[in-house]
Amino acid sequence: MLPLNKSSLSTVAIFFVTAVLGVGCVVGLFWGLSQRQQLSQVGQELRTSRERVESLKTDQNDLTEKLKRLQTERNSLEERVSALQVQFTLQGADVERLRQELQDSNKRVQQLQLERDEFQAQLSILRQEKDAAQQQVLHLAQLEQKNTDLDRAVIRLRERLNWLNRDYERLSQQLTQSGFQVPIHPGVINILGPPPGNLPISAKQTSPSGLDHEGEIETVELPPIVVRKDQAELAAPIRGRLLEVNASKQFVVIDKGQQDGVRLGMVFDVLHGNQRIGQVKVVRIRLGLSACDFIHTSPDAFFQVGDVALQKGF
Repeated sequence: MLPLNKSSLSTVAIFFVTAVLGVGCVVGLFWGLSQRQQLSQVGQELRTSRERVESLKTDQNDLTEKLKRLQTERNSLEERVSALQVQFTLQGADVERLRQELQDSNKRVQQLQLERDEFQAQLSILRQEKDAAQQQVLHLAQLEQKNTDLDRAVIRLRERLNWLNRDYERLSQQLTQSGFQVPIHPGVINILGPPPGNLPISAKQTSPSGLDHEGEIETVELPPIVVRKDQAELAAPIRGRLLEVNASKQFVVIDKGQQDGVRLGMVFDVLHGNQRIGQVKVVRIRLGLSACDFIHTSPDAFFQVGDVALQKGF
């Protein structure tokens, strides 16, 4: 090897240092470029991150607003659910009450159906009784017609007997004045009552010479006088009052019955005060009551409890 002097060593050292510095500068340059690129990249990423953070903040604000709205909607829904639960509870109670009322209504309907069947049976019985009563009324009307005919016949017979009694009395007086004994024949005496001419029922025998001789007094026992009840009632009209008035069924109840002489088919005038406001006809009789159907009523008046019922014809 060649011996190195100081200048050579200095030169080598300078070259080495220069080389090292050059290499260091190059390395530093490359490192600086690399760091600058990294810094630029980091700045870009930082700006992106900031933008992302801003976007996230915006999203967070939107989510916060949405969360508030959802919370408000949740509270509203909870309140609505609570109100619906209360309403459901009330409706459940109403449903239960309506179910109970329906059951009661069904029971009432069944009871009403039973009552309707009973009323229909009673109505059928009443119709039968009404038909029977109408038949009785017709029969009584026929009997009353027959009684009227009989009364007229009796009146004619009475008038004829009155004429016979007068003739008999006149002939008896003539025979007595002539001196003949007048026998009293029972068959000529009026069987319906005493004769209107006061016919004597005893006679004194007289001799032809005109001298009085006491003789036996001949007496005749008359049958009892019979007065029919229906004829006696005609002299005293039946007068009662209305105890009940049913305008829808057109019937009334009066306080006179069988014990007072009321008969089926009898007609009563209804008086309100002194005004005649209608007529009713007897269709059913009890001991002290009578049911009557309307015959007609005045258009400007109506029957009331307490009105007078007066037998027609008086």
